[in-house]
Amino acid sequence: MISLLKKVIPVRARRSLEVFLVDHGFPPTKKRGNLGIQQLGHRGYVGTAERFDEMGRHQYQFLLEQGLQPFHILCDIGCGSLRAGRYFLEYLDKGHYFGLEGEQQLVDLATVHEISKDIYEAKAPEFVFSYAFEFDRFSRSPDFALAVSVFTHLTEKDSVSKTWLDE
Repeated sequence: MISLLKKVIPVRARRSLEVFLVDHGFPPTKKRGNLGIQQLGHRGYVGTAERFDEMGRHQYQFLLEQGLQPFHILCDIGCGSLRAGRYFLEYLDKGHYFGLEGEQQLVDLATVHEISKDIYEAKAPEFVFSYAFEFDRFSRSPDFALAVSVFTHLTEKDSVSKTWLDE
């Protein structure tokens, strides 16, 4: 039956249907990496696409309530498609946003669709693309860190760097 539907429903409509189903609590088997991003879109890959803006604002507000100031350095662990990162980028001083992400394509799509080129260039964020939690690749240590739903996206194959465990 599924193979018949795949032949009848065009690829673009299938992707829209998959995103719709995910947004309404019926996720198909989520593919990982570029195939998953293509399947669900950069917003849907990190959570419910229709709550993307709301969840980003909640994360941003939470860290402001915890005392985050523009001069602080923030490490957004699993920054994904910059759901909250776009708010932090606008708020933080230049060079004070660090994003750690295993899927570079998510960040690439976010820098095109979620933030302006002017903000990106003016704020000069640092990104490390790795599933190994390689915090030592950043130029400095952060004052704050945020990790939302990181472990739900990891598999047994994902590793944790020795440097992170030793700290």
